[in-house]
Amino acid sequence: MNRSILQTITCLLCVALGVYLAPLAAEEAPAQSLPVESAAVRPVAPDPSLARPQESGEAAPPPASGEAQPVAITVPPGQQADQPQAPQPVLPKPADPEAPGTPEPAKEEPKTVSFDVAAELLKSGAMLEAEPIEAPDQYAGRVRCWSVRYKSGEFEVTGYVAIPSKDVGDELSFPEEGMPALVYCRGGNRDFSALTPLELCKQAVTGYAAFGSQYRGNMGGTGREDFGGDDVQDVGALIDIALEMPFVRGEQVYLAGFSRGGMMAYRACQDYGDKIRACSVNSGLADSYIMYARGADMAQVYHELVGGGPDQLPREFDRRSATRWADQINVPLLIGQGTADVRVIPQQAYDMADALKAAGKTEGEDYKLVIFEGAQHGLANTTFMREQLQWFAKFPL
Repeated sequence: MNRSILQTITCLLCVALGVYLAPLAAEEAPAQSLPVESAAVRPVAPDPSLARPQESGEAAPPPASGEAQPVAITVPPGQQADQPQAPQPVLPKPADPEAPGTPEPAKEEPKTVSFDVAAELLKSGAMLEAEPIEAPDQYAGRVRCWSVRYKSGEFEVTGYVAIPSKDVGDELSFPEEGMPALVYCRGGNRDFSALTPLELCKQAVTGYAAFGSQYRGNMGGTGREDFGGDDVQDVGALIDIALEMPFVRGEQVYLAGFSRGGMMAYRACQDYGDKIRACSVNSGLADSYIMYARGADMAQVYHELVGGGPDQLPREFDRRSATRWADQINVPLLIGQGTADVRVIPQQAYDMADALKAAGKTEGEDYKLVIFEGAQHGLANTTFMREQLQWFAKFPL
């Protein structure tokens, strides 16, 4: 056979054989290894027009119609990176509850209950009358008030109740657990410095259901007050009424007393201390011997309401002087006193604090004396009310 013909045939056979064996070689060849970064998500350069605002907090505007969005392309292992693949959706990662900036779960609204206060007051066996009255103008819309008449032993006593509320109508909303009660002991005697709704509103607006007494024989009540004697029972009866109320929290009340009311508060702590969580005394009478010696006006009050002076009735004066029985007070006491007070002189507060210390009470825990330099009777324009709130908060119900 012609050599040129054989060479031609041989070349054609080699080409055919190569075409036949090439796919088989490709199947047996090992998969090409890709760089680590190619086998992972390949980021696409972001379009600056789609950048998320950094300060305004507003969402980025959507892309214009027909504009391509950046898509991350994944390349499976064993496949060349430059081979086009179908876009794969990028799923959002689950939120980390501990990561900064994660929105806090929505808090449940505190549960409330509603009561007709006058109706609840009248459910008490000691309550005789409970009538709604207008709150002082400065507390209108913030505090609701009632005039009350209640029994204290064989006597009838008048007073007021004030509760912080913006509700209108008979039904008032209260926290499900109730609110703390505060019983207020007024100053003065008989019609002098009689209790008004204003004093109770000042207490109620800070978050308390406030109850206050005129004491027996005063402002339409029956009997006769005896200036820190048996009339302390009127405070005790009001404490019991407050604790009966379904809108009052706990099994104890807070107690506050001003001036002569300080004497009543000390006496109440002595006789009803297990029902009192903490007590606040503002310019309070702590020593009747000192008070009697203040002048003829106070001596006359003692003669008319107690029955005589300290020479004739030393036991009655001891009974009305908390400095003589500070060891019998087991209620945490806050004592506020102004140095310019001429009605209840500062010495009474100093002596009371000394008596508590001598009785083994711990300053700052069992009692606290706060002196306001230059303040007069009543501690107006001082931080005493703030001190009272902080003191009560230290002893939660």
